[in-house]
Amino acid sequence: MTWTWKKRVSVLVASVILLTSLPYGGIAASPSSGGSELSNVVPTNELPTNLLPTSLVPRNVAPTNELPTEDQSVQPVEQSVQQQNSEVLATTPPTQSAISESITGEDEQRVIVTFKDKKKVDKSLIKGKIKREYKHLPSVSAKMSSKEIEKLKKSAAVESVEPDIQLQAASQTMDWGISVVNATYAWNNGYTGKGVKVAVLDSGINTHHDDLNVAGGASFVSYTSSYDDDFGHGTHVAGIIGAKNNDIGVVGVAPDASLYAVKVLDSHGIGYLSDVIQGIDWGIDNKMDIINLSMATSVDSPSLHRAVDNAHASGLLVVAAAGNTGNAQGSGESLQYPAKYMSVISAGAVDPSHQRAPFSATGNQLEVVGPGTSINSTYLNNAYATLSGTSMAAAFVSGELAILKQKNSAYTNVQLRGQLDQSNEDLGQKGKDSWYGYGLVGVEKGINTIPVDAPAPPKDTVYASVYASVYRNSMISSAGVSITTGANMQFTTYLHTQSVLKDGRVLVSGGRMGMNTICSGTCAFSMIYDPAANKWTDTAYIPLPRDEVLAYHGQSTLSDGRVFITGGTKSKHSSYMYNPSTNSWLKSENYVPVAYTHAQSILNDGRVLVTGGIDDDEDKPRRYSVIFNPISNTWGEVATAAMPKGLLLHSQITLKDGRVLVTGGTDDYDSPKGLNSAYIYDLTTNVWTKAADMPISVKLHSQSVLLNGQVLLTGGELADGTINTNAYLYDPIQNTWSAVMANMPPRFGQAQSTMPDGRVVITGGSDNSNSDNSRTYSTTTIYTINTPSMLTVNPTNQVVLNQAGQVITLSGTVNDMDNNNVTISASIGGITKSVVVSNTMSSPVWTLQWVLGTDNVQSNAYTNITITANDGFSTSSTTFVGSITIDQSPNISTNLIPTGSSASPAFIAGTTPVLTWGFSDPDSGDSQSAYEVVLYEGANVILDTGWVSSSASSYTLPTGKLIRGKTYSWKVNVKDRVGIASNFTGLSYFRTNTIPTLSLTSYSDGQTVPDNKLTFTWTYADTDGQQQASYQVLGTQDNWSTIGYNSGVQSGNSAAFATPPLASGTWSFKVLASDGFEWSAGVLRNNVTLPNAYEPNDTSSQAFAVNYGQNYSSLISSASDIDFYTYKAAATGIDRITVNVPSGLNYDVFVYDASLNLITSGNRIAGLSENVLYDVTVGSTYYIKLAGVSGNFSAAVPYFFKLNKAIIQAQSTYQYDSNGNITNKTTTTTHN
Repeated sequence: MTWTWKKRVSVLVASVILLTSLPYGGIAASPSSGGSELSNVVPTNELPTNLLPTSLVPRNVAPTNELPTEDQSVQPVEQSVQQQNSEVLATTPPTQSAISESITGEDEQRVIVTFKDKKKVDKSLIKGKIKREYKHLPSVSAKMSSKEIEKLKKSAAVESVEPDIQLQAASQTMDWGISVVNATYAWNNGYTGKGVKVAVLDSGINTHHDDLNVAGGASFVSYTSSYDDDFGHGTHVAGIIGAKNNDIGVVGVAPDASLYAVKVLDSHGIGYLSDVIQGIDWGIDNKMDIINLSMATSVDSPSLHRAVDNAHASGLLVVAAAGNTGNAQGSGESLQYPAKYMSVISAGAVDPSHQRAPFSATGNQLEVVGPGTSINSTYLNNAYATLSGTSMAAAFVSGELAILKQKNSAYTNVQLRGQLDQSNEDLGQKGKDSWYGYGLVGVEKGINTIPVDAPAPPKDTVYASVYASVYRNSMISSAGVSITTGANMQFTTYLHTQSVLKDGRVLVSGGRMGMNTICSGTCAFSMIYDPAANKWTDTAYIPLPRDEVLAYHGQSTLSDGRVFITGGTKSKHSSYMYNPSTNSWLKSENYVPVAYTHAQSILNDGRVLVTGGIDDDEDKPRRYSVIFNPISNTWGEVATAAMPKGLLLHSQITLKDGRVLVTGGTDDYDSPKGLNSAYIYDLTTNVWTKAADMPISVKLHSQSVLLNGQVLLTGGELADGTINTNAYLYDPIQNTWSAVMANMPPRFGQAQSTMPDGRVVITGGSDNSNSDNSRTYSTTTIYTINTPSMLTVNPTNQVVLNQAGQVITLSGTVNDMDNNNVTISASIGGITKSVVVSNTMSSPVWTLQWVLGTDNVQSNAYTNITITANDGFSTSSTTFVGSITIDQSPNISTNLIPTGSSASPAFIAGTTPVLTWGFSDPDSGDSQSAYEVVLYEGANVILDTGWVSSSASSYTLPTGKLIRGKTYSWKVNVKDRVGIASNFTGLSYFRTNTIPTLSLTSYSDGQTVPDNKLTFTWTYADTDGQQQASYQVLGTQDNWSTIGYNSGVQSGNSAAFATPPLASGTWSFKVLASDGFEWSAGVLRNNVTLPNAYEPNDTSSQAFAVNYGQNYSSLISSASDIDFYTYKAAATGIDRITVNVPSGLNYDVFVYDASLNLITSGNRIAGLSENVLYDVTVGSTYYIKLAGVSGNFSAAVPYFFKLNKAIIQAQSTYQYDSNGNITNKTTTTTHN
């Protein structure tokens, strides 16, 4: 059709929904039946247990409306300053040491109560002791009995009652982080965080540490008013943020930042949720710039959520650790709270290689990562410690934000957050991902980045983190939809609005009766539909002038139950408030900034956002949005938050995560064709972003949020003028649209709401935009849409020994908002188990079990097990991402060394032998994870290693355990990779060796012998009765600086050895013997003098045999004396002879081959030493001749010579001209 606009003719429907809150308990509230349903969900590495006291971690618990009971239990986890994850974890219930604090009677509990009235806390309803009140939250913490708690939960004034859970710090494990984030760049440019206030909510800060300045703080723990640290975690975190740049210890990212210690954890690293909230409150009151929360919990707390939201709304930057709940594969959504909240900057951890730390939590909401492994920082007692965890990473992020805040002090927290997100090193997949978020923080890029109005990273809420895993891929199908017709309205109408009242009834206001209908009487009607009675009831009329029509207006049900309508064709800049309790309308005196064709919805904080529309004085749609505050009764324009385009005749709804979805409409006042665009407004960042385009171009349609958080869009006029008959579903998590129903009645200008029970009610509408053939309806159509079941599973790893009767158990909770009976099924090893669960609206626990021996489940490791939930209409699923290992115990170890019997023990060398064994396991591919060695002397245990975590199949006995000459026995047992132990081996015996002794029976110290060939004799003794296995003779002429003679190791039990001819002079000798295990001590003969026994050697036949490396000396005793020597070449190459000639004399040296052919000679002048080099062939015989030149000799002064293998090195140096041509070459040759 053709639209003609006369300032007042327009069509609009604005759909408004009252968002229902989740049942008490949220995602992970406390179990309903005590410790039997609990199991540990925090995987940790096995670490030494003797370093620090144990700490407590939470068990996985199921959603429920019950508070924790006294018999719930927690499991200790070992904690180490050297190597354990550093994180604050929620734990339910308190430790035994805290029982007196948390339980004063048999069932008295600590709880946090939040009231619906944002400005008033009705303390008269608290029948117990109030522990804390909050300035910025409508909440109190109190101790109350279970009976009083149940009463309080039913009060209409109370929004939620939640357990005051405890939080606690746990630690893992060196300092590289400062260089990685390049903090020095900021310091060199004058940015050190000076003037920026950082609140560290933790265990306090060590105020006496030489490396820290603490500007102030507060304590919210019960036993002390001091904010000094008595646990260590807070001091470590504070040092990363702002340790002083003072040339000692470490330095923080922002060394001049003002650190404030907000003590919310005690000396055991434990604190109550209420204390943490009070600490956040303190941070707001004391105008902190940054709050660091190096803590994480799996529990979604409404009051904690609101506390961090308040801090963000107050302009603070809130940084939290992502959690140490990640896995090595980096799979799954493991991000924890409060990091998961939209108002919080979540920080994951990387190692020095910029790789995700295996423990770092993952998820779509992860924003940034920082250094988080082996971080050295300040600690208690003026000391330093090395810790690892996302706690450390969060501190690096807070430190960078302090620098950015100093540089850009006028920037808002939203702008600074955008600056942070835009200035990272992109890691992993390109762009934002679930392992690294926007990437690794970096100061240099950060201070050089100009923030833009970019959208904040998407954050999942309670709905997204829990429900989306089930519903994300679930669409409404015809099998899950039933359609019923309710009672007709008293009038046919379209272009009206409706919203759901607090009691579940639906209020319809205004509208037109037909395209050409002229109103007679008061047309500004309103009426209420009661779905329980299926009845419409008139209400008081809207106080408009007679015969005036109210259409194209907006309507919302406020948090206090009143209904607020704005604008409209006749109302225009007016607004009206309806009070259901008095059935009365009241016109507001406030001027509404828009006239009509706008849309509106109520925000999660209770205010009303109005978008688009037109005014009487302008012909184009508005881009700017306005917000109405019902508490102050004031309007305000949303600063800088302009929509991408001006719209009218569009539809608007607030999503469960607090963002606002605007769809369709038109941007052309004169030719208003429907658009397919969709936009999302994020109140926390004040930014509009484009959502996925719709499958249709439409205006005058309606939409509402289903219980699962998805948006159902129906009706409307298409761009070609026809009427839409399909329904479409928008998934805000996936940002996708899909068609879900067809052949619906053609309607535009209808109104739509989702009622508290999940049914969708659509009223009125027109079927044709052509004024000549249109019909207007009074129908009420109710769509009952099946909601797929929500399924959770306990992810605890299980190890089951492969024995008959052992049981595998999968358990979790199921919630079906339609209360359908749900069939839970899963298969392990091809064996499927199912169970039918009823009363599913109350989130009951389900259990599936496989009994080994009865169910044929084979030994194996099982993971990624799909669990399905079928409610008769649709099937949803979740995945068990832990591991179930059906394990056979390892075989008893074999191949023990040393091994022997008690009658014949094995001999071993030394007193620190290495014990070795072999590992085998019937499970293919299994490996050893630990061992235990026990050592005996007789029947007495002298060593028990206990379980040693190691894959090594060996153990070195420590010193001091064994004595020589004694017999010992040992045994070993091992564990496989999942911790199943083998039986011990039998005892293996060994005897420590006694070192043999040797006594020389030849020669004496200082003896002069007549020959240069020596024969050594000795006696050998061994108390173990072992025969001599080998021996060795060594000699030296320089007091053992070098070895002049070495016989080498000679095998056998001979007690005599003859040397070859040795050089003359004074020698010392050493003789050793071995029993095959160890050598005896060397027995010495010192200062034995050998004669010159080379003569006669005047001919080659008399040549004296010489060896390499020995010094020889002799005399040319007469003018006719000639000395010949001979040897066989040890290797092919170059040999070298050096001769030292007596001063003033001239001797020459000649070298011959075996045939006495001259090879070379040295003929230097008198007084110079000879140095002769020549080629030799291995095994060939050579002769050396020394003779005096021209009768030179000396009967008193000897010459000295030595035979060696020559090593020659040549080095060439090249010179080049300007063109690169070689102009000169110099080669230097050296030899030794």
